[in-house]
Amino acid sequence: MKKTTLPIVSFIFILVSIFSMDNFHAHPLCNQYTSTAEYWDVEWYSINRTTLQFEEFLGSEKWIAGNLSYDWNHQVVYGGRKDYVGFIATTTMYFDEGEYIFELYNVSDTASIILDGEEILYRRGLDRDAVKINISKGNHTLTLKWKEFCCGASIGFSMGKYVKGHTQNHLPTVTITSPRSGETVSGIIMISGSADDIDGTVKKVQIRIDDGPWLTTTGIIPSNYSGINFWKYLWNSMEVENGQHTIVARAYDGIEYSNICMIIVNVDNKKDTPGFEIFSFIGGLLLVLILKKLIF
Repeated sequence: MKKTTLPIVSFIFILVSIFSMDNFHAHPLCNQYTSTAEYWDVEWYSINRTTLQFEEFLGSEKWIAGNLSYDWNHQVVYGGRKDYVGFIATTTMYFDEGEYIFELYNVSDTASIILDGEEILYRRGLDRDAVKINISKGNHTLTLKWKEFCCGASIGFSMGKYVKGHTQNHLPTVTITSPRSGETVSGIIMISGSADDIDGTVKKVQIRIDDGPWLTTTGIIPSNYSGINFWKYLWNSMEVENGQHTIVARAYDGIEYSNICMIIVNVDNKKDTPGFEIFSFIGGLLLVLILKKLIF
């Protein structure tokens, strides 16, 4: 009967490995959700410290395509790396014929926009830079390349159709920097992030837990560059059940709301119900006895 021990142990090990792999790579700060169905196919790479070129492939993700604004604020960016890391994000999008404005801002350290294989904009630095391009009707391939070398990691990207004689309002952008998507939280935690509006001012940032009401954050503090605002909200995670929960954020510029930014966290608060530890011990003991009987 002991011959069954190895397969069962191996099966348990495989299950543990599968569920723990989710935390092997750092999750993106959040996904910028839009009303379209296009995705960014994102490939992460290490950056060679001498040539400053993409080097080792680290992994891949899918982000919903659209304007984005990420600021990792000296935290781990991807794959346990804070420095010398970057991504190549590619998507195919449908465009109506006309002139479009593409913009990069708050870039640390370098970023470029490539349209149908041709670089149309390169930016290094936190200031904004934009280019106006005449695009034909149909599907076009858009690529973002971003590299971070040292001591800070951020990128802002936006695009929109240019209408002559009409001032178009650009949607604000918002991101959640803490907690990170996939993180386990407990007790009272600080939810924080940044927001920006390239052609105006962020009036407020709101968050929502699961399907709850929109809650206005505090601490909108304009920084000294790029018009980025930092916000925060104290949340008591003990108000919800243990398990996975969504945190959604949106910014408002006085005209329109941004695309939402969403992360998923795992709430794990210790139960303080009297006798919970005893029931847990008994339940665990019964499970051990059942497994022992099955194995032996």
